[in-house]
Amino acid sequence: MKKNILVLFVVCLCFLTACAPQEEVHAEPAKTPPGVSSEVQLDIRNLPDGQCYRQTTWPLPEGITQVEGQCVWDGRIYSYSNVPAALGVTDADGSTAALPLPDAEYLYGVCEAGDALALLAGTYPAFFFDADGEPVTVDAPEGRYSVTTYDSGGAIIGTVPLAEVYPEEPRGFDGGRGASYYLLFTERVVKISADGQQLAEQAAFDGQLLQILAAPDAVYVRVEGDTLYETEKVVRLNAETLQAEAEFSCAALDVHGMGLDVDGRLLLVNQEYLLQPDFETGTVAAVLSWKDNANTAANNYQTVLGTGAGFFALNSSIEAACFYERLPDGETLAEPTEITLYQAAFSDLPLTVYASEFQKLYPQYRVTVIEAKSTEEKELALTELGTGKGYDIYLLRETQWQQLRDADVFEDLLPWMNADSSAPLDTMYSGIRQALTRSGSIYRLPVGYRISTYAVDPKRLAAFTPEAVLKACVSSDVPLYPFIANSAGEDGFDYAPAMAALCARDYVDIEKASCSFDSDSFKAQLQLLELQEAAKAESFPCNGLLYYDVIADAGTVAYRAERYLLPPMEQYVFCGYPSDHANGSVLPFSELFAVNANSEQKSGAWAFLSYLLTQPCQESMQLRLPVNDSVLHAQLAGQLKKETITQHEIDLFYQLVDGLRVADYPTDPVEQIIREELAPYLAGDATEDETADKVQSRVYLYLQEQYQ
Repeated sequence: MKKNILVLFVVCLCFLTACAPQEEVHAEPAKTPPGVSSEVQLDIRNLPDGQCYRQTTWPLPEGITQVEGQCVWDGRIYSYSNVPAALGVTDADGSTAALPLPDAEYLYGVCEAGDALALLAGTYPAFFFDADGEPVTVDAPEGRYSVTTYDSGGAIIGTVPLAEVYPEEPRGFDGGRGASYYLLFTERVVKISADGQQLAEQAAFDGQLLQILAAPDAVYVRVEGDTLYETEKVVRLNAETLQAEAEFSCAALDVHGMGLDVDGRLLLVNQEYLLQPDFETGTVAAVLSWKDNANTAANNYQTVLGTGAGFFALNSSIEAACFYERLPDGETLAEPTEITLYQAAFSDLPLTVYASEFQKLYPQYRVTVIEAKSTEEKELALTELGTGKGYDIYLLRETQWQQLRDADVFEDLLPWMNADSSAPLDTMYSGIRQALTRSGSIYRLPVGYRISTYAVDPKRLAAFTPEAVLKACVSSDVPLYPFIANSAGEDGFDYAPAMAALCARDYVDIEKASCSFDSDSFKAQLQLLELQEAAKAESFPCNGLLYYDVIADAGTVAYRAERYLLPPMEQYVFCGYPSDHANGSVLPFSELFAVNANSEQKSGAWAFLSYLLTQPCQESMQLRLPVNDSVLHAQLAGQLKKETITQHEIDLFYQLVDGLRVADYPTDPVEQIIREELAPYLAGDATEDETADKVQSRVYLYLQEQYQ
């Protein structure tokens, strides 16, 4: 199984070409003397005209699947990774080569060092992934490091161990033209001589450190803000003493990277612009707009590295780097067609990175990601969708999609899937495809999924209906309650919300606008809930019948297989929630993509969604089971090879996926009714029959009003 590696902010000695005469944009007047932090507002009015940049992608060296650090030296890109351990170089003609590795356990950084390349390596950090992609924890890291230098041909010149021991993991590494090196830790910067001796240290930053960049006469450090990887400020340090000389506030700029101009001046990177700050005046100048000057999507570049013909833009990703070649004056690029993606639901997917990578493959399109800034804005955007307006693509929660499902506002994606030879329909696993299909159509598309289910020893329970589960619990010779969470010893699992969601699905017939909450099956659900609540109150030992779990990726499939086989369980099957259906497992989509039926850019919208189903994208998505069948098979095969799972257990997992269902109607109102009526029932103020009748009456009235 391929694991995504934690991103290391490793930055290299870099230089950037002067772009064009820059329009200096004044922010609010500096309220503090020069050299002291100033509050700067991003106020871009007049970007330089007449300059265009053509974007090209440089490939990764063989053996590197996930970049952990990069630098540019002598017009080449050097990249490294640890899973597997590899160091390689990419040339301008697209050729690549591997470089030999020193005798070290782990790689930490690479940078230019004057007339050589420098690689920081050492002992294992406190947490890392091994060669098989499995997480490893080291209780007491040794913290020993060394610097290995290479000549222009890729041969090792020599290795110098650092004199000091540093228990914390380096987060950045940069060179001072070969005479010295700079190590970035979470809270301090250390200067090291070429022979490995510590020369200086600075720890007065008032925040965690993200990135370091060595200029000819200064060292710049990014300090973390309130948002992950976002910059609160940049501190300029004296290159010799590491004493702080000045600060520049980035609180309003959304900065996520740095670079150097050709003359050594600092550059800042955000998703929209390349910016040049002035520490002395508290102003910021716009160098270029990624969108307007380079026809590229918003990005997450961490470092800009220059040449006389343009500049490199580096980020830890599945690609080596982008090179932006400055075109001759007067030469322009064809304007790409804009595809808008409105993010109406939270997602940890790096959508801007995917958009940027997509544009490299489809330069005729530019995907612009628009994130909802407030609940009111989100509601307005979804309302406008129903009027025939709106964006091209929407990222939604399942409940949001359900609310709009019957409004005919989304495009049927099945014909697009059938017609797409690059991502045929059979790319998606059949069980997921069946779960998404409604009346022969597919209107929303997940790029990953998780499974909410239960495991049970089949010797203890042959049938999984609510009545069967209840009978097994009440007839047990030992204290036995229905549900147990996935951590052994965790009492107090709250089944009420899950039960409400389950019953909102299982006891409603939307086609007939009817429901069956007055059934014996639903009454058994109520008794199971009551039994679970009583077990929590009495703090019974950890003895549950059904083991609850969320399967998030191939690794958890293997882990859970081991976890289930605890006494008294000798074997297990996935049964899902107690249900009258064959499979009571739930497919809770945290994020779904849908295309506006009124979009004028359906081809481009589908091209982007199809790209999200490709192998590189699917492999890069964390804490999700891939919908791409080949990627899922490969990940499970990796677990099988490592003997963390058996073929039988893989077969059980696929049986689970093949029977998954998702709610095909709005569940929120029904869930709310059930939850409201559960409260008096659990408080002892309503009987089982009274509760069932009340839920039946209220839900039936709702269905009649909405669907008759």
